Amino acid sequence: MRRALIIAVLMPAYNEGERLSETLRALAIYAGEHELTVFVVDDGSRPAVAAPRTGLRIVLARHAINLGQGAALETAR
Repeated sequence: MRRALIIAVLMPAYNEGERLSETLRALAIYAGEHELTVFVVDDGSRPAVAAPRTGLRIVLARHAINLGQGAALETAR
Protein backbone atom coordinates (compact mmCIF):
# COMPACT_ATOMS: atom_id res chain seq x y z
CA MET A 1 0.00 0.00 0.00
CA ARG A 2 1.36 3.41 -0.97
CA ARG A 3 1.56 6.06 1.70
CA ALA A 4 0.47 9.61 0.99
CA LEU A 5 3.34 12.05 0.82
CA ILE A 6 3.53 15.39 2.58
CA ILE A 7 4.67 17.94 0.00
CA ALA A 8 5.49 21.65 0.33
CA VAL A 9 5.78 23.97 -2.67
CA LEU A 10 7.42 27.40 -2.37
CA MET A 11 6.04 29.74 -5.04
CA PRO A 12 7.12 33.36 -5.49
CA ALA A 13 4.60 35.39 -7.49
CA TYR A 14 4.86 38.82 -9.07
CA ASN A 15 2.03 40.12 -11.28
CA GLU A 16 1.01 36.58 -12.20
CA GLY A 17 -2.76 37.15 -12.34
CA GLU A 18 -4.77 34.27 -13.81
CA ARG A 19 -1.63 32.21 -14.52
CA LEU A 20 -1.16 31.64 -10.77
CA SER A 21 -4.75 30.45 -10.42
CA GLU A 22 -4.29 28.01 -13.32
CA THR A 23 -1.07 26.66 -11.81
CA LEU A 24 -2.65 26.15 -8.38
CA ARG A 25 -5.66 24.38 -9.90
CA ALA A 26 -3.33 22.05 -11.82
CA LEU A 27 -1.34 21.33 -8.64
CA ALA A 28 -4.58 20.40 -6.87
CA ILE A 29 -5.34 17.86 -9.59
CA TYR A 30 -1.85 16.32 -9.56
CA ALA A 31 -1.66 16.21 -5.75
CA GLY A 32 -4.21 13.41 -5.65
CA GLU A 33 -4.19 11.76 -2.23
CA HIS A 34 -0.99 13.52 -1.19
CA GLU A 35 -1.02 16.30 1.39
CA LEU A 36 0.13 19.41 -0.47
CA THR A 37 0.79 22.82 1.06
CA VAL A 38 1.66 25.74 -1.23
CA PHE A 39 3.48 28.73 0.23
CA VAL A 40 2.79 31.65 -2.14
CA VAL A 41 4.69 34.91 -1.63
CA ASP A 42 3.16 37.88 -3.43
CA ASP A 43 6.23 39.99 -4.10
CA GLY A 44 4.54 43.39 -4.39
CA SER A 45 2.09 42.58 -7.21
CA ARG A 46 -0.38 45.17 -8.40
CA PRO A 47 -3.15 44.20 -7.93
CA ALA A 48 -2.34 41.88 -5.06
CA VAL A 49 -2.39 38.13 -5.70
CA ALA A 50 -5.58 36.34 -4.64
CA ALA A 51 -5.48 32.62 -3.91
CA PRO A 52 -8.31 30.70 -5.62
CA ARG A 53 -10.32 27.99 -3.88
CA THR A 54 -8.65 24.78 -4.97
CA GLY A 55 -8.87 22.41 -2.01
CA LEU A 56 -5.15 22.88 -1.41
CA ARG A 57 -3.72 24.33 1.76
CA ILE A 58 -2.39 27.69 0.59
CA VAL A 59 -0.34 29.96 2.84
CA LEU A 60 -0.17 33.47 1.36
CA ALA A 61 2.40 36.08 2.40
CA ARG A 62 2.75 39.55 0.87
CA HIS A 63 5.60 41.98 0.43
CA ALA A 64 4.51 45.64 0.32
CA ILE A 65 7.05 46.28 -2.46
CA ASN A 66 8.91 44.05 -4.92
CA LEU A 67 11.99 42.66 -3.19
CA GLY A 68 12.98 40.09 -5.81
CA GLN A 69 12.66 36.34 -6.18
CA GLY A 70 15.39 35.58 -3.64
CA ALA A 71 13.63 37.54 -0.89
CA ALA A 72 10.31 35.92 -1.81
CA LEU A 73 11.85 32.45 -1.46
CA GLU A 74 13.40 33.40 1.88
CA THR A 75 10.00 34.62 3.12
CA ALA A 76 8.39 31.33 2.08
CA ARG A 77 11.14 29.34 3.75
